[in-house]
Amino acid sequence: MSEKWNIPTIDNRFICIADISNTELCAVISSYFLKEGLYFPVFVFPNVNTNAGEKHEYGSDGYISAIIGNETSVLIGNSISRMTGCNYVVYAGLNEHQKSYLGRYDFDVIDIQSIEEVEDKLSKYVSSSKTDYKCKMSQVLEGLIEASRVGARLVIDEQAEDIVIKDRDSEGMILVEKNDAYGATSVVGVNYAISLGADIRIVESFNKNERGEIEEAVIEWSKNKDNELPAKITEEIESRVSGIDFSKYKFATFFTNGLPYSLYLKNVIPFTYVNISLRPDLFVCNGIGWETGDRFHSAIVFSPEFFKNTISGEETETVKTELDAQKYYVRLLLGNDATARNLDFHAQHFPYDILHICSHGGAADGYEVIEKFQDRDGNEHTIVFDEVVSFAVVGGEDAIEVIRKTAFVSFDGYKWMSKELKEQNFPNYVFIDMFKAINLEEDVKNPAPRRPKKNIPLSNVIFTIDGFHQAIFRILSSHHSPVVFNNSCFSWGETSRFFISGGARGYIGTLWDVDNEPAVIVGKSFYSATKNLSVMTSLFQGLQQIKNTDSEDIYVYWGLHFTSISSEGLSLEDSRGRVFKELMRAFVSWIQHIRSIGDGEVRRNAIRVVRDLHGELITNFSADVIKKLSKGTIDISKIVPGVSSDSQKPTPISQVESEERYAVHRQK
Repeated sequence: MSEKWNIPTIDNRFICIADISNTELCAVISSYFLKEGLYFPVFVFPNVNTNAGEKHEYGSDGYISAIIGNETSVLIGNSISRMTGCNYVVYAGLNEHQKSYLGRYDFDVIDIQSIEEVEDKLSKYVSSSKTDYKCKMSQVLEGLIEASRVGARLVIDEQAEDIVIKDRDSEGMILVEKNDAYGATSVVGVNYAISLGADIRIVESFNKNERGEIEEAVIEWSKNKDNELPAKITEEIESRVSGIDFSKYKFATFFTNGLPYSLYLKNVIPFTYVNISLRPDLFVCNGIGWETGDRFHSAIVFSPEFFKNTISGEETETVKTELDAQKYYVRLLLGNDATARNLDFHAQHFPYDILHICSHGGAADGYEVIEKFQDRDGNEHTIVFDEVVSFAVVGGEDAIEVIRKTAFVSFDGYKWMSKELKEQNFPNYVFIDMFKAINLEEDVKNPAPRRPKKNIPLSNVIFTIDGFHQAIFRILSSHHSPVVFNNSCFSWGETSRFFISGGARGYIGTLWDVDNEPAVIVGKSFYSATKNLSVMTSLFQGLQQIKNTDSEDIYVYWGLHFTSISSEGLSLEDSRGRVFKELMRAFVSWIQHIRSIGDGEVRRNAIRVVRDLHGELITNFSADVIKKLSKGTIDISKIVPGVSSDSQKPTPISQVESEERYAVHRQK
């Protein structure tokens, strides 16, 4: 059996970069370009209060703003580059600060600051419909849907009649939560749904700050499934899906801040998710663009082998067997090689299409910290937060890397992000001063009080052979967009956020503590199906095999419904060659980056990446192969002064040795 989905084409004639809070202007502009089969890309730019190029001291008001602006500019630029550029870029309500970060790109810009300017400025470039579709400001998303269906341009009119969206009996349903905090991201969901010709439902925003309560409620319920789902979950979901007959669709996708719709709906059809607060603009473009893009035909299988002696064993054997059959080059990180450092390096810098994780997961132990600080007005405040600290052996000058993650609990006695805290109307600079106070290490002699705390909520780590990894990734797969199957416990929530933010185009995780037997069943079923089926359908088939068990409905999938990993390699040699070439490209690129920056933490981190890439090359590719493909052996000490050729290897075991160890494991 195979399946065929209609995948929209990214319309790169015009793209829109919109101020994140300007939903209405973004929607009106989108109405000029929407068409079934074509996806009109909208990128959102967050609020920044400083110009590009300005220097800011660490901890100053403009420091974080500059980081956000620069990162957003790079991410948008990379995405546009992947879609082979564009003819015109429409700025939708961007202020001078935001536009300054886009100045590095040579765009033909159409700058629109208000709804009143739209027709005049766009009519020069695109012929708009002579028909207007009017809607109230409060129904601008619904208005955009109806305007696209009748081929009209959207007009805001507070005297317009209320809109009721009618279904069109499409093959899919896209449910989009209004995003009160980041309004323009909801337009991304609507534009995507229209490009598919799907039925659409617009529902009220779910407060993303309540996702922790939802996740904790799911975990508590999972311990005694004889009870009904908690009222909090049921009420939140029922109010949004009421009246939708999901059984008539082939799939449904939820643009959400964190509601587990599939758990309530019991996976009656295949479901997928898009996190509406984690750059859905990039996520959708990645999902569409990489589906038809080139592949490495490479995978990473990570397992500390915690389950190899259990009755059910592990699914890693089936994973490798299936990927071998598809001519994938599989990088095995098993047993003693499944370290925090190896996961960190390979997840971020090794080129791969698939990352499969077989391990324990869940909450880690840490500390509750009570920090007192004074704001710039001299007022004293108290912030309470949870802290998780992890360590990894990295070698070099900084032998041990310390990673610290914080989760805020309360501020001056008020629950963090609560309505009561907002009602205090603290100036924004108070929280800037707070971040500065808890991140600077000036008061090492008098550290804030800490007390050990078990199972910190939302810590959600991946356990390794030497400790745990907090899944804090800045990039994935050498700046590519892989699919991740995290077959560990509690991997749907906090852990997924870093993989998605890092660039994953698909991520499978679990809602609670998964038993080993169903984990193996679903893992084997999934990879057996992916040769012919999408990620969504492959997971759905696996879920059917664990119906009526304690793990029923435990898996969820962040991704688009048509995303697949079924592209077969030409040969194992070809797949291995693709990996080598990307490692070499990255190696040279990072060396050039080192030469362009001065001393400091950024340079030290870049040198560490170069060391690891070099280690991967000399460990898993013979000198003859390197000489043949790179026209000469590599002496890193001559390229980067002060870096020894053998100072750091990311893994003590070669791929060949790992294959041999794996063969022994299979025989057991």
